[in-house]
Amino acid sequence: MKILATLALLLVLGTVAHAKYIQGTVKVNTDFVYIDRFVFDNRGNGTLDFTIMSSDPNAGNFRLALYNDVDRSIWLRAYENKENMNCEQRLALANGIEPITLSTPSTIIFEDIQRPHYWWFVITNCGSSSTELDYQMHFYNSGPSLWTKEFSFDIQGLEGLFLFYFLAYLVGGALHGYAVWVLIRSRSYHPIVRILSIVIGLEGLYVFCHFVHLAAYSHNGVGAEALAAIGNFLEFTAQVFFISLLILIAKGWAITKTTLEDKRINIVIAAVLGAGYLALFIWMYAAPNTALSLYMYDSVAGVILVVLRVLAMFYFLWCLRTTVLEENHPTKRRFYLIFGVAYLIWFLMLPLIVSIAAGLAKNEPWMMAKSVTGLYVTTNAVALAGLAYLLWPTRANEYFQISSHLDIAGTIPYDTI
Repeated sequence: MKILATLALLLVLGTVAHAKYIQGTVKVNTDFVYIDRFVFDNRGNGTLDFTIMSSDPNAGNFRLALYNDVDRSIWLRAYENKENMNCEQRLALANGIEPITLSTPSTIIFEDIQRPHYWWFVITNCGSSSTELDYQMHFYNSGPSLWTKEFSFDIQGLEGLFLFYFLAYLVGGALHGYAVWVLIRSRSYHPIVRILSIVIGLEGLYVFCHFVHLAAYSHNGVGAEALAAIGNFLEFTAQVFFISLLILIAKGWAITKTTLEDKRINIVIAAVLGAGYLALFIWMYAAPNTALSLYMYDSVAGVILVVLRVLAMFYFLWCLRTTVLEENHPTKRRFYLIFGVAYLIWFLMLPLIVSIAAGLAKNEPWMMAKSVTGLYVTTNAVALAGLAYLLWPTRANEYFQISSHLDIAGTIPYDTI
């Protein structure tokens, strides 16, 4: 625990010293260049401080176009209709236009007391030749709090969420570590429990990475982006392991059967899910499009992944049904019923969460990202806690035939090992 806390502090302090906010270089070879988006809240004046620079002081007639979500279709029309609309027509759809004076710091004030708004920012260069621009932008929401000022409103509150679950995983991980110690001493650390240990470890690291990232973000508006990316990769890996584990239990491994069947099918399912998560990860970091997508499942890669998980759910149910028909022991059949209902709900939660987000898209789009993240992290934590409870050493002998011997599943119950 002390090592993780020390590492978190060092990462936060290390990133504070190198605040960059939003900055980069764009080659303006078109007349409409999307930069970024931000959600300003309705609790006071939000601000954008920006500086645009060019090595050619006479280059172009640059303007900063601002679009909001009062009617998101207008922004989508301006962004997507590159072939059917010229620069001036797209610029006419903007909610605001700010002239750009090169190499001069500028500030824009945003105030809306009715509701928060998404704002998209575009540099336009209508009718001028191509050039290269350097930009620096720093967005602020209102209020003095570090936990709100640097954050776009659509992710405000996530730092508290990840802090809570960071502490929860520390406690839960310690309890599971004790259970693992008991199992190892009794030579009962079965591969099922090992996979669960891997998933708990990966999920805990994911939460830790995002907590550190957001803690740093609260100071400089940038955070530890590389650490957040590592966290997402660990989370996606954990999901593949966890779904595979649920399918193995649904097949009755170490409960009804002492051997693992259909190994190739298991490998194929894990590989397909892994490919889906890898595609989503690549989309998030190699080809993101924040101009169109408001959160990761609001994308083609995200939709494909949800479909793959639904298909995995149906296979899980089919395996569970087949196993229940083969099982005659009433205690184990009751276990399958409880296990099946509980983790069917877990499988259904992601499509349900995405559906809730879709319902928020029209009236409260700024709630989509934080709602999805909060429900998603909570659902996974509860699912892991439930399975860890079932696999607790003093309870598992009711259902499982667990042994670490080379016969893989073993037939030796806990109390006789």
